[in-house]
Amino acid sequence: RQDQDVFDRSNPPLAPTEGNVMRNRIFGGIGVVWGSAMLGSAFLRDGPESSGAYAAGQTAALVFAVLLVAVGGYYLVKGGGKKS
Repeated sequence: RQDQDVFDRSNPPLAPTEGNVMRNRIFGGIGVVWGSAMLGSAFLRDGPESSGAYAAGQTAALVFAVLLVAVGGYYLVKGGGKKS
């Protein structure tokens, strides 16, 4: 039917398609580059510049950068496809 809901989840795809795997690899590469840039920026500084909330925000950004590199690297290598 043409008036069927676009978000109908009654028939989900069983396996990732080629386009989805390529999209995951592209976003994974972007995540690795962006996270690496954030880590490089953090290591070029001496550490948190001040105390309090600003330092806590810098520490949270460092943790986010590590997660971004790790998850981006996984999707860059695996692509989110089927395990073989």
